[in-house]
Amino acid sequence: MKKNIAIILAVITLMSTLLLAGCKVSAVEVPNGMKIVSSDAEAFYLFVPMTWVTNTSSGAASAYYSDKDRSNVSMTCMASDDVTTVDEYVEKCKAELAVVFDDFTPVGEVTDAVIGERNGKCFEYTAKIADTEYKYRQIVVIYKNLFYIFTYTSTPEGFDLHTSDVDNIVSKIRFKQ
Repeated sequence: MKKNIAIILAVITLMSTLLLAGCKVSAVEVPNGMKIVSSDAEAFYLFVPMTWVTNTSSGAASAYYSDKDRSNVSMTCMASDDVTTVDEYVEKCKAELAVVFDDFTPVGEVTDAVIGERNGKCFEYTAKIADTEYKYRQIVVIYKNLFYIFTYTSTPEGFDLHTSDVDNIVSKIRFKQ
């Protein structure tokens, strides 16, 4: 009887080990009070406060503040054949945004920024989509020959309400090795 119980326990242990080995567990430590919204396929970890809503419909790592306040953050990457520096990418991006958006207006100067221990640039602007005006903050860095773009979007009235959350989100972004 004891031998049968030992064999059954050994089989259960082996099955549990195999099942757990098949589960993909993130190797990154999630900051206190935050959750991961980036996927395993992305080269970075994007964390947002637990209270923010994960947005899985956009195709990019993103989240928004709430159903009543759709202020949001996202991060994605882009390749570019015609620019090689962050400064060039920012200038190209601003030129393209001016063509795409009605009433594109840069706000302030381009400043230095850091994402995941990589130096980059930050710029802000306002633009209209249909009749609604939005304010944006974009931070661009280079990692493994790709441009990574973090974007914060809100209404001009709501923009400053979330900047401390956004600053915290940016400070926690990590690139995978």
